[in-house]
Amino acid sequence: MLTSRISSLPLKSILPCSHLLSPLRIPTRSLNVAIIGSGPSGGYALKYLLSSPLNSSNNLRINVFDKCHTPWGLLRSGVAPDHQDVKNASNDFEAAFEREEVKFYGGVEIGKTLKLHHLTSTHKIIILSHGCSTSNFPSLTSSPSPSNVIHSKNIVDWYNGVPGVIGPILNSKNGVLKVTIIGGGNVTLDISRILLKSVLKCPSLEESDIVERAFERLRREVGRVEVRVLNRRGGMQTAFTIKEFRDLTKMTGEDMGINIKKEDIEKSMNEESLTELDKSRPLKRLWKLLSSVSSSPTTGTIANLSIEYFLNPYGYTVDPSTNTVTSVKCRVTELEGEPFKQKPKDTDVEVDVETDLVVWSTGYKGEAIEGLERYFDNGVYRCEGGRVGVEGGCRLYACGWIRRGAVGIVGTNIQDARETVRRVVEDFEGGEGEGGGEGGGVEEVMREEGVEWVDWEGWKRIDEVERRRERKRVDEQIREKIVDVDEMMKIGKYL
Repeated sequence: MLTSRISSLPLKSILPCSHLLSPLRIPTRSLNVAIIGSGPSGGYALKYLLSSPLNSSNNLRINVFDKCHTPWGLLRSGVAPDHQDVKNASNDFEAAFEREEVKFYGGVEIGKTLKLHHLTSTHKIIILSHGCSTSNFPSLTSSPSPSNVIHSKNIVDWYNGVPGVIGPILNSKNGVLKVTIIGGGNVTLDISRILLKSVLKCPSLEESDIVERAFERLRREVGRVEVRVLNRRGGMQTAFTIKEFRDLTKMTGEDMGINIKKEDIEKSMNEESLTELDKSRPLKRLWKLLSSVSSSPTTGTIANLSIEYFLNPYGYTVDPSTNTVTSVKCRVTELEGEPFKQKPKDTDVEVDVETDLVVWSTGYKGEAIEGLERYFDNGVYRCEGGRVGVEGGCRLYACGWIRRGAVGIVGTNIQDARETVRRVVEDFEGGEGEGGGEGGGVEEVMREEGVEWVDWEGWKRIDEVERRRERKRVDEQIREKIVDVDEMMKIGKYL
């Protein structure tokens, strides 16, 4: 999950070579661009815009809006607290936000806090980079949902300090919290690692930016933990990456163990899966590590992780007196289909997985901004090379998860943003960018609508407060995040 640094980009990195031979139509009046979302995709789009020919006449104005009161999107609220190397990708964007032609509006949700027409009337270009923040959450029971069944977003938001998130129920039996995580991607391993580190009392977690509300509860309420990760397919279809899994294997010892059943490894080696293995170098490395762990299983005294394959959850055993799940009902599966297209098929064999907490780690989906539903389908905006359409004379573009779906790593957004900005430049070169709002004061509109926001200087004040020593558990802690919106506004509100 490494993101490369981008310095001021040369012209050739923005435009195809053919564009270097003809002059670009640079607008003579102020060109206002709105970027919705300040996460990695919005941040890279901002950097590419600033280094593009559109900014050569010093008439580019870029307004970045985020529904959160703080910038950085998933870098702040999604990346695991103990992965500061990934979170530090935000350092790539700080200089861009310091530029005088860039303004940040935190706590402004387009379509709700501020209506879409307010943006189209004050900007010529809108880049949609607001990500996918809705839980992709299958339901196995009729309403109401059991109280100890959550989506991964809930627990990730909780330990990352998203305001207003209560967090999971941590009711353990006999002193051991049994957690079942359904889905086997990197987010699953992030959650597993945080839970395991909490009972192991790892300094790296204490020094991270996990918020105190989560850190204290985990330490106080969870003495021992058993995490079981359920995958519907086999080991060769594993979704997590070797780096994430290797980090967990380095934690094993007397206190912590990892187990993968040998029979799951053997069952995974069908002819179609071996074909997949033969054509993927990264999979070969991961498979070697999975096989090694399977051949030497370990058991810890207080923390254990079990990665299990060929199990398809289909229901729960629910205690009606508490409306909590006591076990997850699964059917054993087998694979069918061609290489790279194999799907799980249920058998008649059933397994019950005893549990205290069920976490569905099944990804995220996007939602259209109010007023843009007609451009939206299957959780993303329909677009061609980043172009979405025209609304109120304003040209719409998209990049990041809301363009391609909730897949990829932080660095995947680099190419995404590059292509989107290239389309913006091409459209203005061809005269297609004419029309739209003239940028006649979005702040004036916001004041008229009673919208309050955190500006860039306000965010810097919030950042400074979060880093103060008196807020920290230990000196090495990165920051103690503010988790109350009213407190954020008190510190960071633009006056």
